[in-house]
Amino acid sequence: QQQQQQQPEQALKKAWLLWPLVPALSQLADRLRLDARSSESAATWRRAGQAAEAVVPHSNVHIRVLSERLLTEIQRGGRAIRVKQALEESRRTTALAYGGGNSVWLRLVGFHMPASFLASEGFVVEHLQQQQQQQ
Repeated sequence: QQQQQQQPEQALKKAWLLWPLVPALSQLADRLRLDARSSESAATWRRAGQAAEAVVPHSNVHIRVLSERLLTEIQRGGRAIRVKQALEESRRTTALAYGGGNSVWLRLVGFHMPASFLASEGFVVEHLQQQQQQQ
């Protein structure tokens, strides 16, 4: 029982210790994705996301890490469940940080995602494209 209580506490401490490494982890994850090492990239984005969530939850840093993780999962073409989880986490965190629903997520994160993915998830891509052209 006591050991089970210590595990989440230890995970939180580890995340706090990883926090200063978030920029380096992000650069590494980017490089791994560019080198077509997508599973390693996704795992590195997950680690960076856990550290950001522990220290600065719902911040722009946290949201960026989650959006990059989602993009990596999409490009990986792997398990649909991982993409779904990454999308849900990104949308939830964006909503908690900035409020709103799909329109806020599309404006802050969705523009970065492939149009084919957005369409497959039921987002109205034409509206987003029109907004981008007006800017």
